[in-house]
Amino acid sequence: MQYYAVCKRELWFEYNNIEIDRCNKHIVKGTLVDDNTYDHIDRETLRLGPIAPDMSENGKIVEIKPSKSYKRASRLQLYYYLWYLEEKYDIKKDGVLAYPKQKERNEISLDKNKKDEIESIISDIYKIVMKDKPPQV
Repeated sequence: MQYYAVCKRELWFEYNNIEIDRCNKHIVKGTLVDDNTYDHIDRETLRLGPIAPDMSENGKIVEIKPSKSYKRASRLQLYYYLWYLEEKYDIKKDGVLAYPKQKERNEISLDKNKKDEIESIISDIYKIVMKDKPPQV
């Protein structure tokens, strides 16, 4: 979902297992914020199929982000997690986007409009990744 919102070309590369930027300073920064922000809490990485939320807290799925630079992408990622839990496991959860550096937390809920949007994006993602070549820059 994040690649879809930020760069459809990178989405294609990621799906096709072509690693292009693991050393990107923004990706490294995001990983460090995630790993170090809540280190006082005993938590394990959650993984259910293709999703890996950062943590669960008080019954909500929490996604930790280093900044609000890619706000739409971050929201779509969390909405996808909530959608996936509901569609695949019939688990209805709310979510929290946490921005520790800004000391901000935004709660979100999955409604019918967001479900429809996520399903439309999933369909579009499938069309993109099934192409023989990546999208143009």
